[in-house]
Amino acid sequence: MLKPRKRLTRKEIKRDRFIATVSKVLAFIQRNSKRFAIATAVVLVAVVAIMAVRQHRKAREVQSIEALGEAQTAKWAGKTEEALKLYQRVTQQFGGTRGAGEACVALGNLYFEKGDVKKAKAAFQEYLNRYNNDPILIYTAWSGIAACLEQEGHYLEAAQRYKSFADRHQNSPWAARALWDAARCFRLAGKLQEAKMALQEIIDFYPNSPLSYRAKSEEKMLE
Repeated sequence: MLKPRKRLTRKEIKRDRFIATVSKVLAFIQRNSKRFAIATAVVLVAVVAIMAVRQHRKAREVQSIEALGEAQTAKWAGKTEEALKLYQRVTQQFGGTRGAGEACVALGNLYFEKGDVKKAKAAFQEYLNRYNNDPILIYTAWSGIAACLEQEGHYLEAAQRYKSFADRHQNSPWAARALWDAARCFRLAGKLQEAKMALQEIIDFYPNSPLSYRAKSEEKMLE
């Protein structure tokens, strides 16, 4: 006589379903083993490539800083022409690195000291176009271009350049300085009202700046 079939418990049903699912997955993997092997290989190659790129970038960063150090040493030793060549080498061979960005600004400063404002402006602008990622260097490059415009006698353009830095970087510790330089250049350009407005901005927005008191005195002289 046949015994009545025992009713499966919920736990047993779940276990059987799990076993069935695992079996299907294993069967699928076996049928597609070659595809899985290829996919795994592709992933591994991609991971290795990413790691290699990162290592290469780190190596270039280190090399750029070392090359920048050589250029700085030449500059401090008073070997201006040699320093220029070394800075140029850093920008050309290690483009995109932190060292190359610093070299751009250093080139701009050296060219400015030599009186070659055209090349100085180009170097400062290259930093702003390609790097533009360090607050100190951003101000140096921005104000460097304005200083070049002053040297060329373009006082109104220089003033606007200084003013635009302050407008775009209001939280910068050099914003008040930029406004002060803007006021000076506006005055040289004969734009006394614009000069007063720039001085007033220092007084209103940067009251704790050392330039605030000087701005008040200067503003009175323009009345």
